[in-house]
Amino acid sequence: ATAGTCNPGTGSCSFADLDGDGVTCDTDCNDADPTIYPGAPECKDGKDNDCNQLKEDTVDCVCYADSDKDGYALASASSISASTCPSGYTNRKPDSNDPTTLDCKEGNASVFPSQTTYFQSSYCAFFRFGPPPNFEPICNKYSFDYNCDGAETQHYTAKASSICSVFSGPLFGCKGSGWVGDVPACGASGTYKSCSYNKLSQSCTSSTAARVQDCR
Repeated sequence: ATAGTCNPGTGSCSFADLDGDGVTCDTDCNDADPTIYPGAPECKDGKDNDCNQLKEDTVDCVCYADSDKDGYALASASSISASTCPSGYTNRKPDSNDPTTLDCKEGNASVFPSQTTYFQSSYCAFFRFGPPPNFEPICNKYSFDYNCDGAETQHYTAKASSICSVFSGPLFGCKGSGWVGDVPACGASGTYKSCSYNKLSQSCTSSTAARVQDCR
């Protein structure tokens, strides 16, 4: 069995990627080995790299430098040939014509194309060096772009309704949750209204609290 986190209101689920190869445990045939995932290139390491239940061990692996070990390499990454990829390398080929294969921030294991987690703080791409106090961190344009799609995607975008109301379906729940006032930018705080369903009374209650807008 695989463990995931599901939202009963929307029915959507997310799963962990325990080995950091960019494929979550619900579809990875071995989520404890970053060289094994559906579609991985087969190589002479005694493993079923591509999850097709065969071990096509015919050629050495081509391994691409992946210092943050997130399973993705930069387009400019150096490569080596080996019977199995050592630590700090990935067998996923970076293809300049396919952004889903490219790391957009080497050195940060949280930044890679298949990232599904949202984050409350940005990451910095490079630094401007100078004599104190002119040591200044400069973040890249999309400093919340953790999934390398060239955009900052906000986790919560809905505005709160004036009342919380019950909706029915496979599961009972409440609608009307959202931000009170303007939707805050990534990393900024705002007031968020949450609507909760009370099974005993079969009604909705609301509460408000400060929340930081997380993004990816």
